[in-house]
Amino acid sequence: MAMHLHALKRYEIELDVIERRPELDDRAAIALLRDEFALAINASHFIALSEDDPAIAIASRTVPQEGVARYALTFEFTARPHAGSEGEIVALLHSEFQRAINASQLWRVCTEDPTVTILTGERAGSLAQLRHAA
Repeated sequence: MAMHLHALKRYEIELDVIERRPELDDRAAIALLRDEFALAINASHFIALSEDDPAIAIASRTVPQEGVARYALTFEFTARPHAGSEGEIVALLHSEFQRAINASQLWRVCTEDPTVTILTGERAGSLAQLRHAA
């Protein structure tokens, strides 16, 4: 299947969570979140967004307040042709996060539903570049 460069999308996302295991250091906590996203993707969550598996790179974890961690993510995917406008894609991205959460994805990371904040959306240069960074 041919990929169309114009269909690649990249979103910078903040994920705020009340951590189930706040004693983990940054490296271990990021690895756990990465594993949870892999399980979500294997369970076909985010399939409504993307023709292929999305690439999720977790850039950092900070703890801006006691008990709450903020993960900075880059989420990149090849948008489906019928994905719609930018606003519709952002709404679908939120919906897919909620669908994964409702299916108990991310439960090993957080005790309550995380807050998902989509900071930026843009056309991506290369899905392969992000996969190498992850």
